[in-house]
Amino acid sequence: MFGNTGPSLMQRCTGLSGRLLAVLALAIVFAAPGWAACSGPVADGGARLRLVTMNNAHPTHYSDNVEPGVKFVLRGWDPAGGVPAHHLDYRDVKIHNVPTNVREFGGTRYSGNSIFVFDVADLCLAHLGHLHHTLTPGHLADLGPIDVVMVPVDGGYTLNQADMIEVLQQIKPKIAIPMHVFTQATLDKFLARAAEFYAVRRADDPAIVLTRAGLPTTPEILVLPGR
Repeated sequence: MFGNTGPSLMQRCTGLSGRLLAVLALAIVFAAPGWAACSGPVADGGARLRLVTMNNAHPTHYSDNVEPGVKFVLRGWDPAGGVPAHHLDYRDVKIHNVPTNVREFGGTRYSGNSIFVFDVADLCLAHLGHLHHTLTPGHLADLGPIDVVMVPVDGGYTLNQADMIEVLQQIKPKIAIPMHVFTQATLDKFLARAAEFYAVRRADDPAIVLTRAGLPTTPEILVLPGR
């Protein structure tokens, strides 16, 4: 869940670093008229908009039973079999998706996963979902500059760890947050690989406050407690 404490962005990632349910919620205050590109408050104790994104149509990764009160539900796949396309602008938040393919037994499910990009509070955050391949120049152009990325590191159900680190080098975020972690050994293996390219920092709290001014000058892997 993303909220706001003053002009900064509060990202609550408990649950994102565990089983990849790929459901995100935004709490948004309607503080100013129109769209202010990445410059205004996102949320406080005022009125709230709830939004859910679901990256992949795997039975354990999405639900058709979204709780009442959720105004927008963005699926990372097209149930009709086409290419999903989301471009949601609501007040001071922009969200768009970048479709990717899903590897399956006996073939490929084209455009079966989406990377969702959240442009909010002067930060751009990406959730890679169930990514199964490295990115093309077209993907990278559609993503745009990314400050923070949530990256699956299981190394088997999604992309292998070496190629996932290559994806990070393609995207070039300032912060990468591991998710889709099933065992400590898997996480440690990823961190050992990533330490060759990135500083590794372990947070004490599963909630972090992000601001553009507070982004690290050297790209880092930020490990949140819990899985």
